Amino acid sequence: MNNPGPNPPYFISRFGATGILPKLWNTKNYPSGQVFTLNLAALPPSQGTGVSNLLPGLNSNGFLDIRINDDTSVDYLKLTLTTSVPESSSILGLGLIGALGVVCLLRRSSSV
Repeated sequence: MNNPGPNPPYFISRFGATGILPKLWNTKNYPSGQVFTLNLAALPPSQGTGVSNLLPGLNSNGFLDIRINDDTSVDYLKLTLTTSVPESSSILGLGLIGALGVVCLLRRSSSV
């Protein structure tokens, strides 16, 4: 099967050591898995040519693909939308600023 990779815009990161976590991503260092909370408007630096703000692409495409490597299992993913009203807005000229976050519990498969 041909896997051409993600369509832009995208964010790519390793979990452990050289990525989001300080230690190597394995069952010894994270025996209960790890909960990741990611702000899709302010992601950590992406590996490769990915972006740190996925909101413009999410707004234009209308969907969010999530890919996890086969050495990791996912217990759950939760997408949360938070909005706020800018202080300078009036009731009639209400403008909403959105931020999306993904929370997921990932576990490293012990067979790898």
